[in-house]
Amino acid sequence: MIPNMRLPLRMVGKDKVCRCKKRHKRHICGLRAKGQAHDINLLIQNPNVACGICGETADSGDDVCLPVPLFI
Repeated sequence: MIPNMRLPLRMVGKDKVCRCKKRHKRHICGLRAKGQAHDINLLIQNPNVACGICGETADSGDDVCLPVPLFI
């Protein structure tokens, strides 16, 4: 099971669309769609960013479509 580390919907941009094309399949949301839980778990050990589109959190901005820094 993949932990749900998404931001609340009120923080996610509703009008934004992913424009990362070929890179998208390597992003957490692309991996989640393919059910690749092991790969996702390696990318969310110490989240520093969230995706401004879907709210997924990640260690690196390279792993989400629209990285937004997390302020904890």
